[in-house]
Amino acid sequence: NLAADADSAGDGYVVETEGSRTRAEVASTGDYDHFREQPAGRLTLRAGVNRIVLRPEGPLKRELADVRGVRLDPVSRP
Repeated sequence: NLAADADSAGDGYVVETEGSRTRAEVASTGDYDHFREQPAGRLTLRAGVNRIVLRPEGPLKRELADVRGVRLDPVSRP
């Protein structure tokens, strides 16, 4: 759940754990006061406690985004 203006749109970020990583790009929400959920991909979590890190990847045009939270949804396995 993040907020970003048009100047920050397209900046890359990663969400990673000890054994999994996904990459996404910031989409503009209009400004830094309007938050919206933006899918970032899938992570594989191990049993027990996991450390999840969200960080920029590559050079930024401006600040990355205001991040309100990260939501994890379970995905059923095939």
